[in-house]
Amino acid sequence: MNRNSESSKSEKRNNFSENYKISTKLGDGSYGVVKLASKDDQEYAVKIISKKRLFRKQGFMPKGGKRPDILKQLYREIAILKKLNHQNIIKLIDVFDDSGSDNLYMVLELLQNGPIIEIPTENTLPQSKAKKYFFDVICGLNYMHFHGIIHGDIKNENLLLTINDRVKITDFSTSYEFNCDTLAPIGGTPEFMPPELYNTKNITNHPAIDIWAAGITLYIMIYGNTPFESDGVYTVMVEKITKCDIDYPHRKDESMEDLIDLLAKMFQKDEKDRLSIKQITQHKWLKDEKSPNRILENSEKIQVTEKEIDSSVKTTTNLHTLMFIKTVIKKKSFKNPYKKQNT
Repeated sequence: MNRNSESSKSEKRNNFSENYKISTKLGDGSYGVVKLASKDDQEYAVKIISKKRLFRKQGFMPKGGKRPDILKQLYREIAILKKLNHQNIIKLIDVFDDSGSDNLYMVLELLQNGPIIEIPTENTLPQSKAKKYFFDVICGLNYMHFHGIIHGDIKNENLLLTINDRVKITDFSTSYEFNCDTLAPIGGTPEFMPPELYNTKNITNHPAIDIWAAGITLYIMIYGNTPFESDGVYTVMVEKITKCDIDYPHRKDESMEDLIDLLAKMFQKDEKDRLSIKQITQHKWLKDEKSPNRILENSEKIQVTEKEIDSSVKTTTNLHTLMFIKTVIKKKSFKNPYKKQNT
């Protein structure tokens, strides 16, 4: 077989349109559209993103200016995300860069049942339902933390429901490895960020970031809004967060003592004082749930080969494209693609 034939086959493998068929539009976003796609009779959500539109709005901040290390770490993070396999985590299927056009394609598992709860709302969840959803989140985080990954933006709209009413964690826009020295972690959604992320001298990569955000999400399920309402005044919100100024109203229909105790122990100002996932699963509010560690009993930490790292993004050819993909992953690439956004 000649080289031209081999090259043609390789181009087809790495070309989105040769692999997936696009149909219905599912939603709009700031940088492109989300459409339904299919391959071999299987449906997916594909986010089609304009590289030019994103380049105009977003930057890429390397840590220490180590560009070669940035590229290596970028490939590695995408390769790891593609290998995550857990019932409470959305699956990233493929990442394609069409170097001949303005489009970048991110192929995701299809989830159409929406987030666990919208805010603000008066339609709060009973503790039994909140407990079920919260435990799914903890199981997913336990798996991610086991593999050395911090999510960085746990919140209600990034927790989507399956057809079986289970939760899957989505939107790995701010995810990074615990011991990443190359890419500085970037904060998630302000209302869900812990006090330490508002201290510019104390950028942290501690998994307790996710514990705090999971606590905020649980609070929302019970009370219908975040605990740091400030009428849109950012400085007031930050002051409440940094002081851990949180109210725990009692609902008339249920006993709240155990739940409030759990929340208070997750909302510790010092990250080292917050409950660990193991301690959360042992808390009396979750006494009827089984430990998520059972899922990891026979697991080994994800390892990626040099080949997997190099092939993590198909047809990526230059630094700008790689920087763009990282920005996508840091700007809602995995968010609920079925909720229309303001453009």
